[in-house]
Amino acid sequence: LIDRAVTKGALAPNLDGALTYNQAKQAFGTTAVPHVFLYRRLFGTTGTVVIIIMSLLASITSFNAGTITASRYMYALARDGSLPKIFSRISINYATPYMALIALSAMCLVISATVFVSEHFQPESYEVFIYLGAFVECMIYTVMACSVMALRRRRPDEARPFRVPGGDLIPIIVLVFFSLLMMAIVAERPVVGVIVAICACAST
Repeated sequence: LIDRAVTKGALAPNLDGALTYNQAKQAFGTTAVPHVFLYRRLFGTTGTVVIIIMSLLASITSFNAGTITASRYMYALARDGSLPKIFSRISINYATPYMALIALSAMCLVISATVFVSEHFQPESYEVFIYLGAFVECMIYTVMACSVMALRRRRPDEARPFRVPGGDLIPIIVLVFFSLLMMAIVAERPVVGVIVAICACAST
């Protein structure tokens, strides 16, 4: 693929070191599935089938883990009164927050449909959702670090079977690191900051 990009003039013939992000995009095109083309090049049709199956299994595993985790967040927020109580309903047979799971599944379907449609008009529009997900992940770690330090001060005598060594050092490192990552994400994709601000205003 890189040789083909050089032949077409998209890349310089005398590349030194690793490709930059923009050079890699030029070499692999704007496709979201460069791994499929790579396996097709290396192993032919068999490689294409194998990598598609691997990609599907990896996506299902990641999606399943994310849905299970996020549904418990929704359940806890609803139980504490921060979300509508309907999301705190539990299945008697399976002991799972089924309403939260239904809501998340519907949300994921809407986002998937939005990405599918928008991709036809604006290639790489899916990157906004990737950056947005990364921002939310960073925010979770930032809030978690703040919560650890706050709970240590508010409940110093609480029983703790495990304590992170170093006092507040590690939570502060986590707080600073992921705060900087959030700022970097917004600087790279300002639309993420706009979406987060709109959601924050709507929630208040």
